[in-house]
Amino acid sequence: MQIVSVPAEAMVDPALNLTSIVERHASDTSNPVLYRWQMSPGNWQDIHAHQFHDMVVSVAKGLIAHGVKPGDRIGIMSRTRFEWALIDFAIWYAGAISVPIYETNAPAQVAWALSHSEAQAIFVENDNLVQITDKAHKFHPLNIKNRWVIENGDLDALITAGLDVSDAELEVARTHAHADSLATIVYTSGTTGKPKGCALTHGNFLNLSLNTRIVEPEIANPHNSSLIFLPLAHVLARFIQVLALDSGVVVGHSPTIKNLAADLDSFKPTMLLVVPRVFEKIYEGALAKAARGGTINKNLFKRAVKVAIAWSEAKVSGRLPLKLAAQYALYDKLVYTKLRAAMGGKLRYAVCGGGPLSPRLNHFYHAVGVRVVEGYGLTETCAPIAAGRISNFQIGAIGPLLPGSQGRLAEDGELELRGIGVMKEYYKNPAENAQSFTDDGWFKSGDLGRFDDQGLLKIVGRKKEIIVTAGARMLFPALRRTIYELLPWYLRLCSWEIRNPLSRLWSLSIPILSPISLNIWGFRVPFPYRRPPCILPCVPRSSALLTRLINWYLAQKLFANSALWVRI
Repeated sequence: MQIVSVPAEAMVDPALNLTSIVERHASDTSNPVLYRWQMSPGNWQDIHAHQFHDMVVSVAKGLIAHGVKPGDRIGIMSRTRFEWALIDFAIWYAGAISVPIYETNAPAQVAWALSHSEAQAIFVENDNLVQITDKAHKFHPLNIKNRWVIENGDLDALITAGLDVSDAELEVARTHAHADSLATIVYTSGTTGKPKGCALTHGNFLNLSLNTRIVEPEIANPHNSSLIFLPLAHVLARFIQVLALDSGVVVGHSPTIKNLAADLDSFKPTMLLVVPRVFEKIYEGALAKAARGGTINKNLFKRAVKVAIAWSEAKVSGRLPLKLAAQYALYDKLVYTKLRAAMGGKLRYAVCGGGPLSPRLNHFYHAVGVRVVEGYGLTETCAPIAAGRISNFQIGAIGPLLPGSQGRLAEDGELELRGIGVMKEYYKNPAENAQSFTDDGWFKSGDLGRFDDQGLLKIVGRKKEIIVTAGARMLFPALRRTIYELLPWYLRLCSWEIRNPLSRLWSLSIPILSPISLNIWGFRVPFPYRRPPCILPCVPRSSALLTRLINWYLAQKLFANSALWVRI
């Protein structure tokens, strides 16, 4: 059994908890800027360390005044905004445990998270989410004693309520938790069943942040700024927010993807946390814009893309021909500068998670001026457990494990994990704990992986390629995405049927629309029928000649062993 182990570079004092980060900044006489709060579109207000500390303390005292005690669970249901960070740390200052909930969750999902975690209070962003929480009572019995609405001025009311709480009383609550104490319960998406609550400790965040800072100094330093737009209910965005505060990266928040372009332009981040689809959309948008400019502009952009990829491949390998360097300099002035401007003009680094970014796009953005570090992790590992390094920049592999982490491959190839970021357990779920951990304490990731000779991790698939979503079944998501990326845009709108020609025990119709729709929608597969219905509409099949050509093309790319074939 192959085992890869990376020792921790350092460990935090076991007596500390996440509030120690805010306390450290509050004692800094330079009073650095920690956040930029968007008061209105394009209007960013600097929040200095001393000010943030005072705001957190005031809200925490309000929680104590309302009867919140150490160990209580408090929900947060909001879009990504500055108040999310403020509330999160205020909950920890009060000694309580935060329960993040997606603002897009259905009432039944909200009810499950609040009921299972035994939450006594919740913060919601607006009246629309108040209605969602009201409906949640119909699905599970809840014990919500307090509900605060951010946009209704309830934070100010909390601060007023806490004026009589003493600093000494707050300090007792703040220091109640230690590194091994539960900090947050983060619920999984529930695509394979009922959502599971991942019990993450203060030490998971603190030690993972500390060791990430050591091996990623180019990213995690006070000279950088980052605009967070992914949901903070997701553990990756949450960890990046903690890492940024820990390392002094100035953070802004963009609550809606609709305003992202304008927010990038006004905030001008140097570092971003993204999922692959964000970079795909930026690229597709640039290509579409070039096409609208006529044939010359379209061909210019396509040539710029080819030069960018060739330049990046040569740069990474350490061999850059003079002719290619000259071509790159030309297209940098004509094309790449415009793309940099579209991302704010100062972006240098990006952390990409949630799925693989194609090497082609990674090379393209590298040439544009953005080094994209890919990471791998799960909610159960407090997000990243492996990540690429800026200092040893590579494209095509995730990267080595982060310090303090261990990985091994079981006999069937499943990646098993252990380390400073791995959760204590699934909250109140002994059956799932017994199934998800080995007898010697390794967490079963469910992913199939491999390590190369340098210890770089590559994920090659899922142990179980069938997942349940919205009452339907979804087969081979990685395969569908691979097909999508291989095809030109005009063939992505077709209905595909993937079949097993040997046993004919299953078949599956797949409408290829976009990576987002592939992840959201399921496909009904009534075994062993030959032509199962699909949820999404299909377009008419095309000509026999085109069918043969596409089958041949995909066979060369995907199905060399003839185990599967694809028909359009």
